[in-house]
Amino acid sequence: MISEYIRRVRDGRRVKIGMLVAGRRTNGHVYVGWSKCNMGKDEFDRKVAHNIAMKRFNDLHSKVGPPESIRKDVLRFMSRCVRFYQVGDIRIA
Repeated sequence: MISEYIRRVRDGRRVKIGMLVAGRRTNGHVYVGWSKCNMGKDEFDRKVAHNIAMKRFNDLHSKVGPPESIRKDVLRFMSRCVRFYQVGDIRIA
């Protein structure tokens, strides 16, 4: 399993706003789970971010895709997963 934080520049410094996780499920496919904090209302908590991303990773029937604001981060992470897992098919959970 691999993971990385999603970061943005806020008030001149880089802050964490979410998390991406990826791993191979029992069916053999590699899936990506994600979480994103509402920076206007919430303070980032890495444990909560990890739990949400893992819940989405493990959810077999998830229909919620990542928001447009983190789409580039997800695509970059997916290309990292292709290299790490040596597969061509990465799915967003």
